[in-house]
Amino acid sequence: MGSRNDMRSTYMPSAGDRAVSRRSSGSALDQFRANERRAAPSESGWGWRPDLSGSRDSGYGWRPARPSFETTYRPAGTEGWGWRPPDYVRPTQSTFNGWNPFLFWLLLDRLDRPDSVDFFHDQEYDAGYRQWRAQAEREARDNAELRAKLDALDASLAAKAGDPRNPDFLPNGVSAAAAHAAAVPVDAPRSGGVPWGLLLVALLIGGAVVFMIYTGRRHAAAGAARGGSMDGLKTAANILRQKMSGAPVTLKPFRVGMALTLDPTPFILAQGATKVPAPKTEGQTAFANVQAVGRIEGAPLQRLHLDDSTFIQIHLDGNRPDECRYFVQIDEVEPADAEEWKVWLERDQGMIGWPQFQTKDNKLYDRVWSPGAQWVAPIPYVEVLEGKAASPSVKGVMMLYGAPTGLAEPAPQTEYVLVASVESASEGAWVSIHAGIDVNPAALSLT
Repeated sequence: MGSRNDMRSTYMPSAGDRAVSRRSSGSALDQFRANERRAAPSESGWGWRPDLSGSRDSGYGWRPARPSFETTYRPAGTEGWGWRPPDYVRPTQSTFNGWNPFLFWLLLDRLDRPDSVDFFHDQEYDAGYRQWRAQAEREARDNAELRAKLDALDASLAAKAGDPRNPDFLPNGVSAAAAHAAAVPVDAPRSGGVPWGLLLVALLIGGAVVFMIYTGRRHAAAGAARGGSMDGLKTAANILRQKMSGAPVTLKPFRVGMALTLDPTPFILAQGATKVPAPKTEGQTAFANVQAVGRIEGAPLQRLHLDDSTFIQIHLDGNRPDECRYFVQIDEVEPADAEEWKVWLERDQGMIGWPQFQTKDNKLYDRVWSPGAQWVAPIPYVEVLEGKAASPSVKGVMMLYGAPTGLAEPAPQTEYVLVASVESASEGAWVSIHAGIDVNPAALSLT
């Protein structure tokens, strides 16, 4: 029989189930805040670690109450090792030449196991090991415990210096999926002729031209049906000309019901490399209506909501957008009690604000807003919504994380994960997790 967590991961809640869960989670959030007010200020420094074994598991990494990078990580298949990272374990990058950034630290703590020493011997000249070792040496300057472990490692490596090496060896209990960070394959140019990457770009640009013309004709037909007039080909040509020239774009005032067309190029290029699906389409066109307009108080951002799970977030410089990102919700968590809310929101320890965030597929994302190695307070916000009568506004805190896609330009270079607590007076409270990519503001067609 599957565990409670297994069942939760496969069950898709109905709208009614979600509404009840949000209301219950809102009550739990109130209880969490009441507990925080009663807690003594000194408690935040205790080495307390919540026991969530009997509570609902969100599937996301969580941190102990002391500042370490236990956050987010226990490699799949190594649960039996019972590893708890020391305080000095602070990975500074998402991978070490493709190796999971925590793997070397875990094995350093297990030098009493012969297969750990064998692994370090086999990878002694690997670029990833060298990257990790350089970071470990920096940390060891002020840490006698770590210095002693590295010295012990060097002694073990010296004793095996003449042994053969097997770069494919992995310690017992460590799977290849746990040892290696996810990589995105990129086709290399072939010798002779036109490089495949350039050919792909040319094909995509050509496809974008056809798409713009087709979209323009659809808009023209739609405008005629509403009694208006619109030269679709001219509009498509103007959009394409702005894209190619890099000229500044001025958007019309945002309003509920306005039609929106997105350039499909970044989604085609990023297909399979991010968690962001292509926009919803009508026929073969990425065409939608703005269902709600959100103004973020507390951050210079505006949002065009296309449905309950998708929005375009825009930063305006005056009335010109200088940043545009497309976000799709990939998960929602309704913490069931105050202890689960503590995992997300505890001051100095909450996952929203931690230096890295790990999604359920074990991918790590570094903090984009206020980057650094320490916890920072998440960004408080109030989103005033036009077009959602049931929820005229929501509030909470949020933090943006990002990781490189590994794709060549002009594909999106970064995949974002936006993690936010959401409080609604009418619906309750929950945690939303959105994935997103950058889109060119010049590619937006708003009518």
